[in-house]
Amino acid sequence: MKIVRVLLVDSEMIVCEMDDGSVVKRHEGTVAWRCNNPGNLKEGTFTKKNGSVGRDYIGHAVFPDVATGMYAHQQLLFGDQSRYRNMTLIDALKRYAPESDGNNPWEYQRYITEKTGIVESRLLRTFTAEEREGMLACMRLFEGYREGMISNYPEDFQQQEVTEELTDENTEDLQYAEDDEIEQPKPKIRKRTRRDRSQSEQEAD
Repeated sequence: MKIVRVLLVDSEMIVCEMDDGSVVKRHEGTVAWRCNNPGNLKEGTFTKKNGSVGRDYIGHAVFPDVATGMYAHQQLLFGDQSRYRNMTLIDALKRYAPESDGNNPWEYQRYITEKTGIVESRLLRTFTAEEREGMLACMRLFEGYREGMISNYPEDFQQQEVTEELTDENTEDLQYAEDDEIEQPKPKIRKRTRRDRSQSEQEAD
């Protein structure tokens, strides 16, 4: 099944409508898994053009399935219109995971180099198909991709406590920060209720 719409989000889950009409909660696991987004791309013009259907509580794009998320990641770095194609590995990572966001692009680069043998001065457009796949696989591991749980969500979710709507602040795709004229319904951010915490504790037992 594929995600068609994001309904609710908080720091530990996303609630989605699926293509069969069911509503499910994706929880536990990492952001990359919950959002079908192995590259942890932020939602923006680029991700929408490549299939994203919503965003999580801090703006990560949510894709219908992991295959779509993986394709978007590949297109971002190696597609014909990619802004990264003519960058070296280290320069690409400085843009992709900037220090200003609390990242360490040099550590990221060393991890990829150790795993693939690709040196920091190589231009991305010179990578072989095997090297591209190797880099993308390393990035998925470095970004963190751990599967969680998928549960049916109560039909009365619309009556649960809603505290605020997502805003556009800090939700643009960092790699493609452009004005976006496409308006999409914003999912709700809500605080976890006592009922939610109780359910989580029961699921953990």
